[in-house]
Amino acid sequence: MQAHGHTCQFRPVLDINSNPRNPVIGKRSFGESLKNVSSKAIAYAKGLESVGVMAVAKHFPGHGDTSEDSHKTLPLVPHSKERLMSTEIPPFKAYIDSGLSGIMVGHLNIPAWDATNTPSSLSPIITRELLCDSLNFEGLIFTDALKNEGSIEIRQYGTTSHTRRERHRSEPIETRRTVEQHFIGYRARKDNSTGHR
Repeated sequence: MQAHGHTCQFRPVLDINSNPRNPVIGKRSFGESLKNVSSKAIAYAKGLESVGVMAVAKHFPGHGDTSEDSHKTLPLVPHSKERLMSTEIPPFKAYIDSGLSGIMVGHLNIPAWDATNTPSSLSPIITRELLCDSLNFEGLIFTDALKNEGSIEIRQYGTTSHTRRERHRSEPIETRRTVEQHFIGYRARKDNSTGHR
């Protein structure tokens, strides 16, 4: 991959395929078992990073148990924090604990964590407080595509959220070189902290 100019891959999928009515995850997932999804996705990500390609796991904090497609709307994840922490979050926590480098946040409405209806991809409660502060993720965070309807639907939730989204869209997108530099620096820090050379 790297020989062909690929320095970053938006994979693996860490969503557990737990809802048979889910129209978008399905075969993209490593299955219905939490353990199976975690082990296979982490092995896949380690394989990418072993050859200098940054892995970006998705769709944090879990798109598996939805019945809607975030490409077309903003899916509701109706579960409690306790259920989310016991089922959706563990594959991401295992990925983070394995020292892997990137995570993509999905466009999801998760009222148990953010009752403002802000998509998880734009929610500081989910991206900063949950992902960074609680789960101790120090790598690079991406949002899912901002052209997806799951992020566009933020317009219906009021001027403040709409303004935040427009400002988000106007910020410079990470360049290939910036992503590559981040990946190299992050891997070096992780290797030094674990004694790997």
